[in-house]
Amino acid sequence: FERASGQRPWRILAGERVNAPVLAAGRLVLSSGRRLLVVDQASGSIRWSRDIAGNPFAPVVAGGRIYVATHEGELIAFSLQRGTRLWRVRPGQGWLYPPAVQGDRLVSGGQDGVLWAFDAADGRILWRRDLGQELVYGPLALDRQRLVATTFSGAVLAVDGGSGRPLWERRFASPSLQPLLVAGVLVLPGMDGVLRGLDPVAGEQRWRFATGARLLPGLSGRDRQLLVTTEEGDQLVLDGATGEPMAGTRLPGELLASRLVQRTRTAVFLSPRNEPAAGPVLVYVNDP
Repeated sequence: FERASGQRPWRILAGERVNAPVLAAGRLVLSSGRRLLVVDQASGSIRWSRDIAGNPFAPVVAGGRIYVATHEGELIAFSLQRGTRLWRVRPGQGWLYPPAVQGDRLVSGGQDGVLWAFDAADGRILWRRDLGQELVYGPLALDRQRLVATTFSGAVLAVDGGSGRPLWERRFASPSLQPLLVAGVLVLPGMDGVLRGLDPVAGEQRWRFATGARLLPGLSGRDRQLLVTTEEGDQLVLDGATGEPMAGTRLPGELLASRLVQRTRTAVFLSPRNEPAAGPVLVYVNDP
């Protein structure tokens, strides 16, 4: 979509389930069903496509490579330029989430409750750490050395990416959805509708904010701003450093996704309520 007018210059893959695309060097890298595609951002033309068995998650792009994890537990590397498959590995059992990238190292985990570190060049396993519980999402890299993982037991664990050595651990009554680093604070959206801001170095809680409703997955951050959406249709903007509310609004319809695109504007996809045949609608919201 054109940001200024909302017009749609191109459209592809109608009817296919598409994971979140990644923008890299004027191209969109995305996985759809059982294939991986690289699309020209300006025209929508498909540069190349590769079949992938195992129901892929959203791709990760770094260092001229595309890394794709699958529900079958594989991690596969492709070249961004030509789509050549470089390596593939299946380290454990169950699905494997998209990896966190730390320089020449990848770290991932999934259904078997194990964190795995891989050499980004050849997929060689560098270390493993058993967390004893299935991960909620893939790990988040805090910097080039530290990363954090969340499990369904309510644990939040920071580890050293070079060795897998645990740095700190915190437990909460409810598991956390995918965390986000905003304004130097690790923000944890709880499945109980509570957001918590932790010091990423020591794991100490800096702030807590209860929304009173279930949260939609996928926080969005920009500078100090943190955009939070709930299943009730609420959009809240919090100060990521303090957890203080800055603005808020309620939108009609079922929110599907939202993102901060400018300091005072958000892009929202929603479906009209009680209209099963209606498709998703893109709405720009000023001063949420």
